[in-house]
Amino acid sequence: MNWLEQYDPRIALLAALVGVSIALINSRFISRVNEEQGPRRLLWMSMLGLLAGVTVWAVQTLVVLGFRWTDPADGSPMAFGYDPSSVIFSLGVSAAIMSVAFRLDPSGRPEAWRALVRGGTLGLTAVGVNIAVLLSLDVQGQVILDPLLVGANLVLAPMLFGLAALFNAGPMRWRHPRLGRSILGLAIPGAIAIAIASVSLAPDPDVELPKGLMQPAPLGFLVMAVCAIVTAATFAFAMIGDSLKQEAENRYQHLALHDPLTGLPNRAFLMTALEDALTGARDGASPGLAVIGVDLDRFKPVNDVHGHAAGDALLCGIARAAEPLLEPGELFARTGGDEFIALKPGATEEEALDFARRLARATSAPVEFQGSALSVGASFGVALFPRDGQEAETLLSRMDLALYRAKEEAGDAIRLYDRRMDEAQRDRSALAMELRAALDSDAFELHYQPQTLLSDGAVTGYEALIRWRHPTRGLLGPDAFIGVAERTGLIRDIGTWVLHAACREAAGWDPSLRIAVNVSPRQLSQSDFVEQVGDALIASGLAPERLEIELTEASMIEDHAQLRAVMAALKTLGVRVAMDDYGAGYASLAALRNFPFDKIKIDREFIETLGSDPQSTAIVRSTLMLGRALGIPVLAEGVTTEAGRRILEAEGCREGQGFLFGRPVPAAELAGRAAIDADRPGPVSGPIAAPVAERGSIAAPGTDPGPDAAARPAAAPDSAELTSAPSGSGRGGAARNSA
Repeated sequence: MNWLEQYDPRIALLAALVGVSIALINSRFISRVNEEQGPRRLLWMSMLGLLAGVTVWAVQTLVVLGFRWTDPADGSPMAFGYDPSSVIFSLGVSAAIMSVAFRLDPSGRPEAWRALVRGGTLGLTAVGVNIAVLLSLDVQGQVILDPLLVGANLVLAPMLFGLAALFNAGPMRWRHPRLGRSILGLAIPGAIAIAIASVSLAPDPDVELPKGLMQPAPLGFLVMAVCAIVTAATFAFAMIGDSLKQEAENRYQHLALHDPLTGLPNRAFLMTALEDALTGARDGASPGLAVIGVDLDRFKPVNDVHGHAAGDALLCGIARAAEPLLEPGELFARTGGDEFIALKPGATEEEALDFARRLARATSAPVEFQGSALSVGASFGVALFPRDGQEAETLLSRMDLALYRAKEEAGDAIRLYDRRMDEAQRDRSALAMELRAALDSDAFELHYQPQTLLSDGAVTGYEALIRWRHPTRGLLGPDAFIGVAERTGLIRDIGTWVLHAACREAAGWDPSLRIAVNVSPRQLSQSDFVEQVGDALIASGLAPERLEIELTEASMIEDHAQLRAVMAALKTLGVRVAMDDYGAGYASLAALRNFPFDKIKIDREFIETLGSDPQSTAIVRSTLMLGRALGIPVLAEGVTTEAGRRILEAEGCREGQGFLFGRPVPAAELAGRAAIDADRPGPVSGPIAAPVAERGSIAAPGTDPGPDAAARPAAAPDSAELTSAPSGSGRGGAARNSA
């Protein structure tokens, strides 16, 4: 038959427009899908497969609806209709097949064969749906398909649609979207034309039509409605996806620029804000800029006593307290741990100090945590643009110097940068270089201070104390260099040297004498610390039970599980562990509860005022009672007077250490002093023991520079040796000696 007379070209044009339009929309979305990864990409591919399946079904259904179905003999209309179940079934099959085809490449790494298979499946599905819709037609006659044209469609459609998919969404070397869309624009009308030409009709008036058939108009409306709904759903899906993606990007950007615990800006945010503020200051928009470093004081004891949850609550409380105190343009950022940095554009020196004072109110405000009021202070270092620097790095460096100076003071201090701080920093850098040279040139030596029985002065052991024989400054105590060693990391090598040297020296003593070595937090944090102790014992031949490792509260590293493991391993070796400077910190009782100590050493601060200060006496008495209850021996540090010795002995203290029993001396002097002491009254045991008759004969204050001591923040001027003794306060951390 003449198919041009039997077919409505307007329907063919509509089918082509619907197919090309939705296909172009689909290809645009495929470009968007290439940007997605993981489950979102898989979901997008399924959605686009559904849209493609609906498009194929709609186009092929419209193609069939274009037939007039008239009698070829006289042109009279023939009765016909479409089986709705078959039409709906063809829609479901088309959507399902295309959804599966589009899911062939969910990984985000398109391959040529996958694109060809996906496009070819689309072409085959189009031809198949066309045939399925024709089979759903009921007419007074017989629908005849031209096998040659149907075969051509089955070959050409997959080829053209496959090439279009390859150029639209294949590998990058094949990616030519314009060419792909052009082929698609030709393939769809071509497939429609071949499908129309392949159909003919043989009338048969005897055929009776079943009831319930759909007529072309309702079916056409259904087709257009389904297309509109699915296309709208795809656009809605895209809009929701874009919104969620933007929301996720905003959230990730916020997380990238803000501290997750406190919600304050982080270092990345700060650095961007600092550069922007510097640009504005240089341009004159807001002349002047204050950079303020904030470091919390007494924060570690909060963690140690109350746990890390309390520390987190305190940080969040500080952030909340600071927020209402900030003026427009001011920034308060958390840069890590208990450290913060604040910015104030356009600030003068007085305005910067006022800002720091406001922040001090926030950092000192009490924070409620499980019924307790937690409170800390802070130290502040201030650098100003342009006086103290023109660049961000310079300002931050000088802010750190000012903060370092503030931390050296009693706490809650605000310090402005001045040039003398640079000179001090250069001195510390020079000292660090000299320390490295001293390690290489064997310029360190150990002095030993006796630990004795209070009852008769018999020596039970010695504490090893490091000295540095400086080429120009003479013999230096640890207070002159251990702080620099801690900051530079040299303390690890120095501590290892002390451990080996002390064990080697003690191996030649009377087997009843112990050797005590203090270790730093950096040493404890080393994964091979226990192995280092074992190596020192093996190399020296010292019995493990003669070595006593002393830990100050500053040595209580934050990872308590690791510290417990280290202490357990040391005790497995047979090494004893003592808690040094007991009572000087904030978490001494908690440390005794959490860690298996073999000895308690009472801090010298309480011993020095024993008998004159009721509080010190009470603390010493309670510590001795606690030691007896726990079965832990107690040693009193800093014993300087016979009266103090008698009080301690009366309270039940067994051992003591201090100038009353002897000053620290080099190993070479131990034997010589023992020989002198042997001629004096009083018991002598071991290489050296001070005689009872000489206990009150302490060298005049100031005659010894006190190189056996740690740096103490508030040493009395008339007792340099005492306040810097190796058994001194733990407030200086591991600065007491090298280990």
